[in-house]
Amino acid sequence: MLWGYHEVPEDQLATDFPAPDDPGMIVMHGISFSSTCPHHLLPFTGTATIAYRPHPGQRIVGLSKLARLVDGYAARLQVQERIGQQAVDGIMRRLNPSGAMCIITARHDCMRLRGVRDPAAEATTEARKGIWSDHEMALIHRLHGGAR
Repeated sequence: MLWGYHEVPEDQLATDFPAPDDPGMIVMHGISFSSTCPHHLLPFTGTATIAYRPHPGQRIVGLSKLARLVDGYAARLQVQERIGQQAVDGIMRRLNPSGAMCIITARHDCMRLRGVRDPAAEATTEARKGIWSDHEMALIHRLHGGAR
């Protein structure tokens, strides 16, 4: 459950490929994950959407690498916000795209089993770097919403 401490998740991005001349935006949505809250040591589960926009002529990674990136960061004692930020930071460092974004929606057992005891509550967080158009952001949010 906490195997993420034994690896560097962004190393998943080391295997890359030449991008097409104009790769446009790359979006992987519906990435399921589970993690453990450090405050109560209870699980939370959700879905992530990762998007990045390579510069023309840059390198791209296989889509499974984006899911592995999320899994690697989630397999630690984590808060939801940090998983998304670490994924975005890793993409920016390794791939140097013009932008990277991660949206996560999750249900937290600490809210379901204790405190407010609300089984339907979900939290959505967004981490983003670089320049994104309104159209791109709307598309990514729409894809993320449909993936849950």
